[in-house]
Parts: sequence; C-alpha cells; structure tokens
Amino acid sequence: MSYCETLRLQAAPGKAANVLLSLAGLTDVGLWSVDIGLLNRIYVMRVSDSQEALDAAPLDAPEASLPFLQGVERTRWRCLGAGPKPAGHYGGVYEWRCYDVNPGRLAEAEALFLASLPGRETLSPLVAVMASIDGPQRFAHLWPYTDPNARAAIRARSVQEGLWPPPGFALTVSRMENELLIPAQNSAWR
Repeated sequence: MSYCETLRLQAAPGKAANVLLSLAGLTDVGLWSVDIGLLNRIYVMRVSDSQEALDAAPLDAPEASLPFLQGVERTRWRCLGAGPKPAGHYGGVYEWRCYDVNPGRLAEAEALFLASLPGRETLSPLVAVMASIDGPQRFAHLWPYTDPNARAAIRARSVQEGLWPPPGFALTVSRMENELLIPAQNSAWR
C-alpha cells in the first residue's frame, strides 16, 4: 500500500509566485498552482511506501514562504487501487476533486469509485485516488489532462457513455470540491 501527504498552501492575494519560488528547491514532489478554483492556492504532494516514513519527516512550508501564507493544511492519505502513478509527464492541467464523506460511508464510497474506475480509465488515466487518514473523512482523486478543453470533452463523453460518475457515489458524500491545477516547472508530476 502507498501513502500520500499533501500540503494545501493558501498564499495571500498576489503572493502565489513568491510561495512557488520558495518551493523551487523541493524534489520528488508534485507541485501545482490553482488555475480555476480558489486563487493563490498551491498543492504539494509526495508519495511514500509507509505512513511511518511520512511521519518521520513531514512536509512543511519552507520558512521563506511563511510571510506570504495565510494558511497551511496538511493531510495524510491512504492511496487506493493500484496506488499513485509514478512521477512523470501526464498533462498540462490536473483536476483535483475532494469530497467530505458522510459518517460511516467511506468504505462504500471507495468501493463504488473503484468499481467504476476501470471503465472511466479507458478514456483518460488517473494519477491518484486517496482516502484521508487525518481529520474528517475525505476522499480525493487527481486526473491529468492535456488542457481544459480535453478535460471537458472526456468528462462529457464519460457521462454520455455511462462510465462516470460512479452510480450511487454522490449519496456517500456531503460536500464536493473541484479545482483545475497547473503543474509547476519543478513538479514531479507534469
């Protein structure tokens, strides 16, 4: 089983570039800025084979970024399915979807998602699907696309062909969030 850790950094208005600059020295992490969604938000993601390894050296916002940050949210995740795709070049835009799961329904949400995933992946790959270890029960997935137009076309086709969304999945969640992300130059997933 694989594990992920994400940092969701909220930069002050107009300061996202300063935060990204402070992250330029990071290696082996995914690094994205929000293009469509809550602006001045940056995601950092790393993958590990064990939760202990994540705990031994947790990700942290670099000291240089602190004057430009309004908030930092750290989440550790249990990766589902085949685990995250290895670092590499997958697309120019990524879609981050995160859901608050209704109490006691996480196993059901996972099962419904994973049952529909093989059909959906015939249209485009998934980088990662995860269930939160920390805090409230959440479920997240990350999809790469060539560009926003390709994303729209693939999502429309997946609905038209009945491949997505997973039947019954919406009943397991209470809140849904979606953002389009642009990989930074030094992102391990691009």
